[in-house]
Amino acid sequence: MPLSASPRLYRILVLPVIVILWLATAFFAYRTWVHGADHRDFYPRWAGVRRVLAGEGDLYSAEATRAMQIQLYGAPIPAGRDQQGFAYPAQLVVLLLPFGLIPDVEIATALWQGASLILLGAAFWAVRRSVSHRLPLWILLAMVVWNYPLLMLFQGQITAFICAILAGAAALFTRRRDARAGVLLALGVVKPELIAFPALAFLFPVLREKRWRFLWGLLGTSLLLFLVSVGLTGWWVPDWLNSVREYAGYARVVWAPVELWQVHPLVALGLLAGLAWMVWRSRSTLWGLLGTSIPAGMLIFPQTLLWGLTVLTIPLLLAYRRAGRFAVWLIWVLGWVALFIEPVPEWWKVQAVGMPLLTLGALWLAGVPEKP
Repeated sequence: MPLSASPRLYRILVLPVIVILWLATAFFAYRTWVHGADHRDFYPRWAGVRRVLAGEGDLYSAEATRAMQIQLYGAPIPAGRDQQGFAYPAQLVVLLLPFGLIPDVEIATALWQGASLILLGAAFWAVRRSVSHRLPLWILLAMVVWNYPLLMLFQGQITAFICAILAGAAALFTRRRDARAGVLLALGVVKPELIAFPALAFLFPVLREKRWRFLWGLLGTSLLLFLVSVGLTGWWVPDWLNSVREYAGYARVVWAPVELWQVHPLVALGLLAGLAWMVWRSRSTLWGLLGTSIPAGMLIFPQTLLWGLTVLTIPLLLAYRRAGRFAVWLIWVLGWVALFIEPVPEWWKVQAVGMPLLTLGALWLAGVPEKP
């Protein structure tokens, strides 16, 4: 066999392995996590897509939320509880259309959980292939079975999708596939509180090196995705903004500067100054910028519960070098310990603020970024 055929054969063999792993994970998730469960976070996403496929473009009104609740549970959810509204930008409908074609919500959710595991593995592999320091396979496995990714997979969240987008776009950009990197990054608009600040990190090398093809890919795909979403759901932006405000009223949200301001204004201002310094010192490399901007973004923008902490796996992999190795393992252990203890009320808020701060500390110990 010619040596040139080996990479093609490898790619051909990898695809069925991925499909088998996806279906096997989905089957396990269905039997263990989903079938008969009262709620998974993917349920209202699926209901929203099904609503659009049925010709009902309204996703965000009280009537739409009530209709989706009845579709999922047979009755409206009582006031005072999580209303499970469709609080995502409507571009998510476009990306989840294949799952909306599945008429059974439990099967669709299990398939999404299986896909999320594949996406998480793809994100870690992209980091491993792109960074200069050695990342053994067992540290990738350790990140998969960290408590926050497992909780995210269990609940059917979309955070693994964001991990794959960030790591994949950075890997493509470092290989000079600028337009493809921009196209991929544009898909992350569905989770703005996690993607916004890391996306800005790409602008440093883009503007410095005049790599405009990245911007054309990013802006072109963003516009196309937005126009398709408008075609499916109508002019949804004002309704979505209203739904976000309503979501903050019934869901649990933490905003680090506000929480720290209540401790003392100087603490909050010190946090923002420290974040600006960390990001600025990382500007020499894209991976360094990405590593610091992910936890920094989580501290700047409001976050909900703990599912978003899954994105910290990317900067922790970047910090897995030199003195940072011990810090990474310590954070991994602390995450598991935090799952089984609750020393203070609203312990989840302490984790939502503390874990990004610890991750920034690990990056600092590791000497990230590396010199370009």
